Amino acid sequence: MDFVNALRPVDFRWDLRDDYRPEPPSAPGPEAHEHERTAYAVELEQWRAASTLGALSHDGSRKRTCYHHGLIAQEVAELIARTSLDFGGYQDHTVNGGDDVRSLGYGELIAPLIKAVQELATGNDELRKENAHIMQRLAVLESVPAE
Repeated sequence: MDFVNALRPVDFRWDLRDDYRPEPPSAPGPEAHEHERTAYAVELEQWRAASTLGALSHDGSRKRTCYHHGLIAQEVAELIARTSLDFGGYQDHTVNGGDDVRSLGYGELIAPLIKAVQELATGNDELRKENAHIMQRLAVLESVPAE
């Protein structure tokens, strides 16, 4: 429940770094000379280096139009570090040499959310019973004639 309560849902529009990746260089045709193929190979390597997600910046100019609802992976990472909770839904793709991407597996949130709803339902049931008991006591007090 503490973990779920500490999450901060947000509304956002995707601004993917992939959308800022420049077009790759054009491959030379089959009749290209060796120096053209070599130049293309160099250009392609430069493009690959410049196109890694860590090298790309985004300024919001290619933000998508549709709103989504979710969590910010970096904030979930901070929550995990702060609470020392183990949450398998957070993925840091740089760990195994991947691109500079952090993501969330939202399917991993289903079980904690179910548990949170169960805890809330139990608390709600207890409050209903307590309220019914108070109402009974109040009804008894109201039925006693005044002296």
